[in-house]
Amino acid sequence: MFARGAIACLSTLAACSSATRDCVEGSQVWDTQASDVVCVRGDLIVESRSAKELAILAGIEDIEGSLVIHDNPALDELPEWPALTHIGGAFSLSENAVLTVVHGFPALERIDGRLYVAENPKLSQFALGDALVSVGSIFVALNPELMEFAAPAALAQVEGHLNISANNGLERLELPGLSDVAGSLYIEDNVALALAKFPALRMIGGDLSISGDLSLETLDGFEGLERVAGQVTISDNDELKTFSLAASIDTPSIFIRKNAALTRISGSPPARIGAHTSVSIQKNLALRSIDDFSGVEALAGLTIEENGVLIEITGLRSLVRVGPYNLSVVRNASLAGPADWLPALAEASELRVFGNKSLPPSVVQGLLDHVTVEGDTRVGDNQGEETALDPCPWAGDGLCDAISPAGGISTQLCAIDPEDCL
Repeated sequence: MFARGAIACLSTLAACSSATRDCVEGSQVWDTQASDVVCVRGDLIVESRSAKELAILAGIEDIEGSLVIHDNPALDELPEWPALTHIGGAFSLSENAVLTVVHGFPALERIDGRLYVAENPKLSQFALGDALVSVGSIFVALNPELMEFAAPAALAQVEGHLNISANNGLERLELPGLSDVAGSLYIEDNVALALAKFPALRMIGGDLSISGDLSLETLDGFEGLERVAGQVTISDNDELKTFSLAASIDTPSIFIRKNAALTRISGSPPARIGAHTSVSIQKNLALRSIDDFSGVEALAGLTIEENGVLIEITGLRSLVRVGPYNLSVVRNASLAGPADWLPALAEASELRVFGNKSLPPSVVQGLLDHVTVEGDTRVGDNQGEETALDPCPWAGDGLCDAISPAGGISTQLCAIDPEDCL
């Protein structure tokens, strides 16, 4: 179902009314002999047409409803629409089996609804035009031959979600003027994507997810990002080698997980992460360092878990408080310190440091000596330790602290924990 715009044709183009010769119903466009139709009432459906048949549309300047181009088995090129300035509903381009090229919309300024480009198996070139300044939302997905998607520099805001997903051939994604996405921004499962650049982007009103982009090596294209109202997820990007924050970012949560080639997570002296932000760094198997976050003094939560070759945590030397959620440093097999790894830390709501097979207990004790923990402290099974506490000091808290019979997640700090292990 496509949204219908309520915007009438502009008076300079001719009013949309039954008495106006140049303004016709979308369903009647194909029956008219006039080549100077400038206004379409309602939706314009392009279905089972050829490029030659589309010549009659060249003079259209305004579509009150949606423009829907779908299921055109003979359409291999979409000609340029030189006059179109406004679409009052959605612009949908989908399931055109042999469509390879969309030549563009040089005069198009506004799409009030969603731009939907999906399931065009041969589409390799798609151009919008340099005049576009406003679009309701963007969904570009499942176009396996599309190698590049770029928005004009004039496009500063997307009023809804921006979703670029599962375009297997997409190598470059550039939106140079975009500063504000009112909804969420998803860049997911574009397996050939090597470059994503959003240099002007400041605000995202929902989530930011960059996941499953298997060829993406760097995220330098988000240098101006200041606020993400939802969570930030950077995951399953197999070639991503570094992740840097050069400026401050305000967001409730950051998840950096399962990026197989990620070796370094870094900030810079001006970089800030809000005190209300939870940060989770998990299962990045090549991660060796977390550094240069000297401006971070408080976090809502911090989890560093199962990063197999992480040796040192040196970048959080100014961190004073973690709460109201956990500080968890768990199962990082190579983690050894250093001895003063969190030297400024004074308060934590809960503290979990266990299963780090290379972390000397003396380093853990050094941390405990200067941290006040408000809730539970779960410490053990680090270098040289076989904890196996009996009785278990945390019985009945809903967290399994023995080896789970079902093979589920557990701390394995207790010999038995019958109340919490299923």
